Amino acid sequence: MKLIPICLGPICLGLALLAGAARAQYVPAYSGDGAIRRIRFLEPMTAVIVASRRNVAPFGLNGGEDGAAGRQWVERTDAAHEILTGTDSAELVPGDVFVIETPGGGGYGIAD
Repeated sequence: MKLIPICLGPICLGLALLAGAARAQYVPAYSGDGAIRRIRFLEPMTAVIVASRRNVAPFGLNGGEDGAAGRQWVERTDAAHEILTGTDSAELVPGDVFVIETPGGGGYGIAD
């Protein structure tokens, strides 16, 4: 068995901890939050992502609002952030963190 030299951080709900007006400015009402994954690389590597719903958000149904589109970026060891597209790659060095924010699901129904 070959081990991959990475450290997986916790998987968190995207923006789920925000409430009220703070959450409303980032996540449409009655839509899903998505998830945030953080992967720290321990050796030099190439990371590749092929993901959908990055340019067009997941749609809502029956009057529900669209969800948030997904995003991904690399947090470099020098504190720089490199934004990636949905079909992209990046050369990573030890200590770099690859962050994947999955799309939030579209909402269902009209908000009360």
